Amino acid sequence: MDYKRGKNIFDLQSMNRSLILNIIRKYQNVSRAQIAKKTGLKPSTVTNIVNDLIEDTLVVEKGYVDNGVGRKSIQLSLNTQLYRILAVRLTRHHILFGIFDLNLNDYEIIKYRIDLDNDPFAILEELKLKIKATFEKYPNYKYIGIGVSVPGPFIKGEKNLIYLSNFSKWREIDIQEYLQKCFNLPVRMVHDAKAGALCEWWLDTPFLDKGSLIYLAAGQGIGAGLIVDGEVLNGSLGILGEIGHTSINFDGKKCKCGNVGCLETYASTIAILDRKDELLKNGKYKNTPLTLNSNIDDYFNALLSKDRLAERIFKEAVGYLAVGIVNIINSYNPDIIIIGDEYSKAGDKLLKLLSPLIKDRVIQEVFEKTQIRISKFKMDSALIGAAAYFLDNTEN
Repeated sequence: MDYKRGKNIFDLQSMNRSLILNIIRKYQNVSRAQIAKKTGLKPSTVTNIVNDLIEDTLVVEKGYVDNGVGRKSIQLSLNTQLYRILAVRLTRHHILFGIFDLNLNDYEIIKYRIDLDNDPFAILEELKLKIKATFEKYPNYKYIGIGVSVPGPFIKGEKNLIYLSNFSKWREIDIQEYLQKCFNLPVRMVHDAKAGALCEWWLDTPFLDKGSLIYLAAGQGIGAGLIVDGEVLNGSLGILGEIGHTSINFDGKKCKCGNVGCLETYASTIAILDRKDELLKNGKYKNTPLTLNSNIDDYFNALLSKDRLAERIFKEAVGYLAVGIVNIINSYNPDIIIIGDEYSKAGDKLLKLLSPLIKDRVIQEVFEKTQIRISKFKMDSALIGAAAYFLDNTEN
């Protein structure tokens, strides 16, 4: 029988240190007394940890604030002047990377197109050169590490490998090890949906250490990142949340993962473009701006312009997506579901179609208490989340 491991004093100190850093990041100009009140920690414990953080130059004192009881308190904030994190996001068609400070403000974002069918080492070599050029552009920053978000399935272990259904070459590549050797910096890798979830949890929810959130990355693939009480849940191998490879049709289309009827084969943006091409070839839609060469940005522009073909395809895809979200609600019962990645480009149009479909399939009381909304981040949540994941998973 396996038993839960107890936490020793060093575990508790690390947890308290992380909690205090998150309080300072979330509320920014905050006093020691306010931290003690929000965390429930003893004032002396807070003072000792804060003093250590100041000595480590992670936290700085920024003047005084009137606390309303006749005595002014010293404000604390993260040191955003010195330290930087590099975040990388790998997708099936693009690589994005950027520089972030400890408050997750971005200073440089670079995006360029790739083809995962090409040699993985050639792709990583190009990334290495671009990162080196960026580091040289900002030589005065102290880079503390690299966070990388990748599409799934992503299996965590001695080697961190991505198991993309149609890109078997990448199954032999440990991106984390490669980047660590290139830059002599610690690297943390995370599934893109989990990165997106952490971004939302840290930057756009009222939660601090209690509550549950699912970030649904709905784009070229479909995955879910689940956070409960501030902890990213991974499962045994790290593939918890592969909602895109759950079956919504037991006798449906064959998926490249080996399953049949996977949600991804009906509702991903790749499926949307495939359906667009299929209907265009039928010749029924003459007055549409969409062509066989139209990409996903062209598609969403047509959708928001109320193009009949785009609307028909979206209605079909959202119908399938609704089934997947109903399964999420019934399986995980989160406080909030946030939909991000390429689907978020549809904005309110998505929610207007989606909400009644979910309402019809979920117990009324559950539906009413489950918040569903679109990600507010114009920049890639999974990229920001890669930086957040690094901070959340670095002990020193």
